[in-house]
Amino acid sequence: MVRAFASGRSWEVSLQLHMRLHDSEQAKEIGRSLRRMVSSAFVKIPFAPHAPICFLIARDLDKEGIPVNFTSTFSVRQVVAAALLANVTRTNIFMGRLDQGLKVELLGAHVSLEAQRILLRLRQNPGINTQLIVASLRNWRRMLHTAGCDAYTLPCKVLQEFLGQDEMIPGSIQSRLGTSYEDRLGIPDHIVVKLGADRIARLYRVEPEFVEFLLEYRMTTEYQDLEDGEHLVRRFEEAGFGDFFYTPNDDEWLAMRGGKIPDLEAPITTKPSLDTLYSLLADADFEKNQEDMDRELVRYL
Repeated sequence: MVRAFASGRSWEVSLQLHMRLHDSEQAKEIGRSLRRMVSSAFVKIPFAPHAPICFLIARDLDKEGIPVNFTSTFSVRQVVAAALLANVTRTNIFMGRLDQGLKVELLGAHVSLEAQRILLRLRQNPGINTQLIVASLRNWRRMLHTAGCDAYTLPCKVLQEFLGQDEMIPGSIQSRLGTSYEDRLGIPDHIVVKLGADRIARLYRVEPEFVEFLLEYRMTTEYQDLEDGEHLVRRFEEAGFGDFFYTPNDDEWLAMRGGKIPDLEAPITTKPSLDTLYSLLADADFEKNQEDMDRELVRYL
């Protein structure tokens, strides 16, 4: 990919760890290998609410100087956790899926701007350098709605539309970091009733206590030496944020493999926090793709 498309320019490519690779040492060794094979590679690690070891793998690779793209993240508090627990190089808000799932236009943009603003504040602390990727853009105008964010990923078709449009000249694009869309979300009433207004708001609101907890915990010797993901879960529970993680049963996994966005009629939809649910749905979709790739590999091996 780099040789074919870089054309002498600086080029980055995210290479994702296998979805079922939750052994810390094996995952880190694969991450090192990917970086050796492609010197410009980011190791892509999905946030797995059912496998909290993902934070410790990302933390350790970052300490070794290997850039990490921490993906499957959908809320401000997930972005905060990625920055404070692992200081990943980049993390994401999948804005297109947020909008599609709640049938709105500006929820993803609002979450992205809130995430960018808090990252700017967190980067004032020594040792925190995480940047935000505004991801899953379905419409080029969303780039205008979130102007001022660190980075973007979008399909080639959407990028072509942005570069080819004549409604907005580059010099007139202004930062939206001072903009709030909270009063313009327009989430349908039946979705608010089904999911709960507070659950929806937690996509873009983060409790000061949550930030304080992570700022303090990340500096402890316990966390720096931590190798047990389940112990991390217990610490979150003790701090009052146990809903950050969730382990689905087999029936719930099967239900989530039906699509990337919440099914309002599925029982799983009302159980975990909404951002955790979105992450689980993303991971379930990644796992389906992983299985397809694995079958192809087995054929050739």
